[in-house]
Amino acid sequence: MKLPKELKHGDFTYIPIDRITPNAYNPNIMDEADFAMLEDNVSKVGFLDPILVVPIFEDAGEVHWEIVDGEHRYKMLRVDNEVDAPCIVVDPEIFD
Repeated sequence: MKLPKELKHGDFTYIPIDRITPNAYNPNIMDEADFAMLEDNVSKVGFLDPILVVPIFEDAGEVHWEIVDGEHRYKMLRVDNEVDAPCIVVDPEIFD
């Protein structure tokens, strides 16, 4: 799938969390202690590293996205009941 016309490779945007899906190939496992440390770090310094996402399909005019990098940050946002996630959009034709 191509990027929506209003977005280009490298753009920063907020995407509704319910339209983001973790990828199936993430080999990085984080235990509870490391996850708590991530949450603590973000609460102290802020959310400085957006989630990298690529478009995967469109349904009823809404694009759905897959995480390329940042699944643990995504999970932290879900635990915190955030509605939108700060993301960097990646063009799947450039970034494979």
